[in-house]
Order: sequence, then C-alpha cells, then structure tokens
Amino acid sequence: MAIEVLTFTLAMLAITAPPDPQLTRLPDIRDFQPDRDLSSYRTYAWNKNQAVQTANMANHLRIINAIQEQMKKRDYRIDTVRPEIRIQYRVQLQQRVRGTSTQQRSVWDDANQTVKIDVNTIKQAHFSLQFVDAESNFFLWQAEGTYPLGTPDRAEILINQAIEDLFKQFPSPE
Repeated sequence: MAIEVLTFTLAMLAITAPPDPQLTRLPDIRDFQPDRDLSSYRTYAWNKNQAVQTANMANHLRIINAIQEQMKKRDYRIDTVRPEIRIQYRVQLQQRVRGTSTQQRSVWDDANQTVKIDVNTIKQAHFSLQFVDAESNFFLWQAEGTYPLGTPDRAEILINQAIEDLFKQFPSPE
C-alpha cells in the first residue's frame, strides 16, 4: 500500500511539475548541421560552463578577444542578459612525434645506402569552437582545428590566425 501511494505521488509530481529546459534537452552532436543558416541570430554570450582552457590567463584572454573580433566582423553583438547563441571553446594541448627520413648513397660503395631518420616531438593545440542555441540548447555550429604552438612572443599572432581559420568554416549567409 505504501509503495502504491509513493508511486502515485511520484507520478503526480511528474505530471504537474514543469520540465526544466536544461534537463530535458542536452546538446547532441547529431543535431549539428554544418550548413545551418545562422543569419537570424544577432546576439551571443559565453557558455556558463566556459572555464579557462589554457595554461595561462593571457592566452585565454587572447582567445576570447580573437573570437569576439570574429563575431564583430559578422555583425554579432555580445548580450549577457538574453543572448541567442552561447559560445564555448576548448583547447587540448597535444604532443606528436614526427619523423623525417633521408637516404644517402655511400661515397665509397655505390650500392650501399645510408638511411637517416630524424625524430622530434612537436607541440600542437587542438581548438574546438561550439555555438549552441541559448534557448533550446541545440548545436548550431562547430569548428575544429589543430595548430602549431609557437614561442610566447608569437602567441597572440598564432591564436588570431587559428581563430580566423576556424571562422572560415562559419556558414555564410545566402
């Protein structure tokens, strides 16, 4: 009897309680359509869950500024009260091994070849940029790319180039 009352009470709560929009629909990558028309959107804000993704705050601010500059070029404006789009970026640092080989004939024996393989590691940053509809939480657009890391004095130039390259994938209005 107690289980039936508890079940009935839970069922009634489920019927009468309005659904929380944040819990009913989570973003799903399958919702992504690369050719979606984004011309009806005009305002944006940063995702509430956007954390500092880089090792230092200066690079985080450089990324934010580069994204905001690209949005400004496309006539979007920031609106923290009622944004239409929420933006989130992610950066993942990667180290890759790269090998280059060269062959050289021996100076003493023409049939004997020497193969030399140079192996080194390169550091790269994998950027992911996602736009989500602020109201429905549907994916609107995303872009990804992997870019080389440079020296600290070139950080701003490289970040601006990487973000500009990501925005080349942005759907243009028809």
